[in-house]
Amino acid sequence: MPLTPRKFHSGTRVKGFYSDPFTSRRILAERALPILKLIVQGNYPSKAARILGLSKQHIHYYCRRFVELGYLRRQEGSPVFYSITGTGQRFLTRCEGGLGGGGRLFRLHNVCLKFPVLVGPGVPVDWRKVAMQNWERWVGSELGLKVELTTGHVLVYADVVEGRNPFELLLYAFQECDRLADYLESKFRMKLGRPALARDPHWAIMDPVAGEVTRYLAVSGPSGKMDRSEGLGEIDWLDPKSALDYLMMPATLSNIERELLDLKSGMTSTFQTWNLIGCRLLELLELLKQVLSSSRAESSFVNGLRE
Repeated sequence: MPLTPRKFHSGTRVKGFYSDPFTSRRILAERALPILKLIVQGNYPSKAARILGLSKQHIHYYCRRFVELGYLRRQEGSPVFYSITGTGQRFLTRCEGGLGGGGRLFRLHNVCLKFPVLVGPGVPVDWRKVAMQNWERWVGSELGLKVELTTGHVLVYADVVEGRNPFELLLYAFQECDRLADYLESKFRMKLGRPALARDPHWAIMDPVAGEVTRYLAVSGPSGKMDRSEGLGEIDWLDPKSALDYLMMPATLSNIERELLDLKSGMTSTFQTWNLIGCRLLELLELLKQVLSSSRAESSFVNGLRE
């Protein structure tokens, strides 16, 4: 699946709650909110910095501000993790507009972007050389990500990231790989082209049904698979919309049930109305019968008098 732009732009415009010190709509949408969401989803500050392409000092600054505002609570230990408070959860819910599956998370993994090499490295590549049957590749690590160099491509493996919006997670992975491609171009004096996905990304959801099924077998199909690759049963979807639809299925069924009840109630009211109209028509017909009977009686009486 080729990606047309070479650069990806972060941030989404957010509607809702702007009465905090993060009063700038741009700062909230492009900096503060993505940082808060990644930290809440269990990422330590250094990993959040790598995903968003920001400095560690920048992430720690926002984390301190979130703690001061009462949105986050710092946990003891190393590396540093934070937990969200009730105030922070309400703020995040208002900013997100209620998207995505309550407290359950998607885990995006298996993301690998393949960049075509337009101009080869101008300096030696200091990665580990791996000899294949008829060709060679170099495998290394740059800025915390695994990378490979083949005869015609550079492969960049994105970090695993969790969140409540599957489309946003894929954007984070693209941005992370694209920033590393810029770094590789500068470091090795090479030129890379527009990337494509080297394989299908997986959006994993921890699921109790998958937990029971995968106790006995692993299931695989064209739309995804069920397995215990992380020690617990989960469903790996190959499409973000399918993953989101699955997670939203209970709410969707509730909405359908409510709409059917409303329809049933409306139909009951309609039947009651038509029943009332029918009763009134029967009463009207009875009245007409009485009027006609009276008219016939009066006509007979008048004819009798004339005779």
